[in-house]
Amino acid sequence: MDKRKNIIEAAMKLFAAHGYFSTSMQEIASECGMSKGSLYNSFESKEDLLLQVFQYNHENMMKRAQYITIDTTILPKEKLRRLLVVEFEGILQNKEYFNLLSTSLPNDKRNQFRPLIRRMRAEMMNWHKDMIQQAYTEKVNDHVWDIVITIHGVLKEFIQFKIQEKIEIEPERVAAFLLFNIDAMINHEEKPSPVIPRQMMKSYETFAIDKNVISSKEQMAEVLERVKQKSKTIKDSEKSTSDLIATASLLEEELDSKEPRKFLIDALLTYVEEIPVLEQEIKEIRILLDVFDHQGG
Repeated sequence: MDKRKNIIEAAMKLFAAHGYFSTSMQEIASECGMSKGSLYNSFESKEDLLLQVFQYNHENMMKRAQYITIDTTILPKEKLRRLLVVEFEGILQNKEYFNLLSTSLPNDKRNQFRPLIRRMRAEMMNWHKDMIQQAYTEKVNDHVWDIVITIHGVLKEFIQFKIQEKIEIEPERVAAFLLFNIDAMINHEEKPSPVIPRQMMKSYETFAIDKNVISSKEQMAEVLERVKQKSKTIKDSEKSTSDLIATASLLEEELDSKEPRKFLIDALLTYVEEIPVLEQEIKEIRILLDVFDHQGG
């Protein structure tokens, strides 16, 4: 098993058993069979580890959803129902981590957390939109975003009620209830004009890496923040941590300038792209640079 994944899963196990605040980094290190120093080489703080646990849970939920969307044997409306079940279960599992992150993170980490939450929210909203359009075709076009927002609101309230009142709510029944009401809204003969017309949501429907739909500039800021965070954990490299973080900061400054110098950006990327752990981030940056060129900056 991958070292970071092993640490994340050990942390999840201990957080569930003892609570986040009662679990120490030493206990997590012992659970993984490593020294506390080795643990800090991978995660600079318990807050950083909590952030990765939250993201890991979300990514697992999205993988489950992806298996549903690519299964050609499932009818579109059934795909939507199953996706709603997966989302209900996934959000419920991650809710406590979300609350902890919202209240416990220091300011520098919150700057990393906010765009992550926006990306996750946009990702799920777009998946809902795609599934609704596949299930109901042209009948839903004008009202698709009204329905997406309704789904999100209903799911949120059911989850809050389940947590606060400590009652059993079956995800399958929530999904069936939502589908019943979507059917009613779409098949009603007299429809009001859309509250959220599609042109208002163009930023959610445009290009995004791996379906993570936020603006290109926000994506770039998030990727550069990941470069900085990963640079703090890199060992056994000819390039020092401070050099890598400084390079990411220079990239950020250059990309924010009115007239970014492409030769300098390319030189900075070339400097860091040979670091294996940063390979994915550099690839995403180059894709986003192509998008900026296409958009005219």
